[in-house]
Amino acid sequence: MAIERFAWEPIADTTPLPQVIRKVNTEMARWADILSRMQRPNRRLVSAATTLTEWDDSVDVDTTSGNITVTLPPAASVPGKQYHIKKSVAANTLTVDGNGSETIDGAATLAWTTQYQSYLLESVIVTAPATWGWKIR
Repeated sequence: MAIERFAWEPIADTTPLPQVIRKVNTEMARWADILSRMQRPNRRLVSAATTLTEWDDSVDVDTTSGNITVTLPPAASVPGKQYHIKKSVAANTLTVDGNGSETIDGAATLAWTTQYQSYLLESVIVTAPATWGWKIR
């Protein structure tokens, strides 16, 4: 079984630039405006449980109202993707959960209570030939 990687492919001249087709797998592709993504990362503030998407880059988590869990997407669906996740308040606990049985540096979850503490997580193959998971960078 082959592992699909994202690849950027240019669009025909009739398509308004700066858009490209982003190859998701052998059966699906999406439009992507790469210039805006190259200029600045996609940041958002969350204050409730959420699942990250391929378009998230940096997430500030406000845990004022209680403990919050941020779930990562399947690592194989975003190969090489990095997420910067930061806890922005002192109260309560922020937990990051690998998708399904996927791990974060060998653990099912990553949790912390320290204000302003952050982690950079990257989607990687953790065991050959094709077991995906997350590493702290």
